[in-house]
Amino acid sequence: GTSGSSKDLDYTKISFVPDLAKLTSDSNVTILPEEEYQLMRRRVVDIAGCSGGKLKVTLNGEDVGVSGFEDYVHLYRQPVEGST
Repeated sequence: GTSGSSKDLDYTKISFVPDLAKLTSDSNVTILPEEEYQLMRRRVVDIAGCSGGKLKVTLNGEDVGVSGFEDYVHLYRQPVEGST
């Protein structure tokens, strides 16, 4: 039925769990090294920036704070002195 609740909306959820042994070439690793984590985080933010605001992008359950290209650009662009 269509009750109009948000539970009835169609969506696709994409989840990713890294294979730590393959990423690090060490079968004993249980935590993603910081350098690799930061690279993956950057790619998640890249996806959010290119989404046109049509995707809700989270990392480890937290919103990445980028809802489109304008937000993405502001992450890396330095403000011009004297502008408001």
